[in-house]
Amino acid sequence: MRKALLDVLLVYGWPGRLPQPLNRRRAEEIVARVKAFATLFAVLTVAWTAVDALVFEGVRLAGLAVARIVAGAFFAILALSCRLPAPTLKQARSRLALLLLIPGAFFLVSQAILPGAPAAGLPQGVAAAYAFVPFVLAAGIGAFPLALAEAVSLAAFTFAVEAAASWVGGQASVFARPEDFWLLFLIGGAAAFAASSQLTLMAALIEQAIRDPLTRCLRHESGAEVLETQFLLARRQRAALAVLFVDIDHFKAVNDEFGHETGDHVLAAAAEALRAMARESDVLIRWGGEEFVVVLPNTSRTEAVTLIQRLRARGLGTQPDGRAVTVSIGIAECQGDATASAADLVSLADQRMYAAKQAGRNRYVLDSSGEAYPVLAPAAAPESSRAASETSTASR
Repeated sequence: MRKALLDVLLVYGWPGRLPQPLNRRRAEEIVARVKAFATLFAVLTVAWTAVDALVFEGVRLAGLAVARIVAGAFFAILALSCRLPAPTLKQARSRLALLLLIPGAFFLVSQAILPGAPAAGLPQGVAAAYAFVPFVLAAGIGAFPLALAEAVSLAAFTFAVEAAASWVGGQASVFARPEDFWLLFLIGGAAAFAASSQLTLMAALIEQAIRDPLTRCLRHESGAEVLETQFLLARRQRAALAVLFVDIDHFKAVNDEFGHETGDHVLAAAAEALRAMARESDVLIRWGGEEFVVVLPNTSRTEAVTLIQRLRARGLGTQPDGRAVTVSIGIAECQGDATASAADLVSLADQRMYAAKQAGRNRYVLDSSGEAYPVLAPAAAPESSRAASETSTASR
């Protein structure tokens, strides 16, 4: 339990440890919520002038009205700036900071205007309402999916606003009103916890959306997105990028003979074997059915073969009748094969996987020559007959 809590704090406590897909989606969510709040505040901030007019007059009313109009205009500008098709995390953070800065600045101005206001009745109540702004700011942090460090940093901003207001209002410091300090501390802490809890929940939902629960590999859509990014990076840096297109041999026959539950076990075991073969920087994708794509950054075809040799040493498990599970693999590499896109790279690897099947299965093909080499040693997986290699695609 303690270790699990520590792991959560290490991952979700610091934004630098969060995976890119999560950061991208939370940036979109933060910007969307900032836009909604800014739009609402642009209207309500100015509308509150009607309440001020009931209790204040003269210079105070004029000063508050001007401050509200300026703050409302900034909220409107902020809402318009949130029209971003694909916001980055930096853009999201800057807009969230502005969402807190605008009311914070307005609060400080209001504290400079209100000293000396009537100390009884409705005017006192309205004037006291302004003092709640820092607490509202602190509580609002919990509406956003933030890492704990981010939430604490924003909560600290509310303490700075309260301290500045104490100075503007003529008090020595925020500690002159300890009850306000402790209330702000409790609200800020609860909001920071709520924000990090939102982030943890979002991470769990994204994990379910992008990963296949059976094999724990990336799903096709999210994996293709990662592959596209890796391909563009490799092309820009003129670096090697290899992919393995892996297909489990005779998988339909396994399902037909032993049932789909056994087929699921075979899939999960094959994915685990591929994961053990791969390095930390490699990406494993369940491409569809019994097909997997392994993305190998900074990897030549020769180095990809070395990884396949790891697979040979480990094996892919056995079927209930004792026969070894085998795979056919096609290899392609973006520089050596001069592919124009990530889709072309996968397509070429797929074609070579088919060539490996035609050569008898349990083989890999790594170039245009079509020459096939064994994946597992014959003792672990006897060669399929030529007749078996010509079965229909459905029994692959």
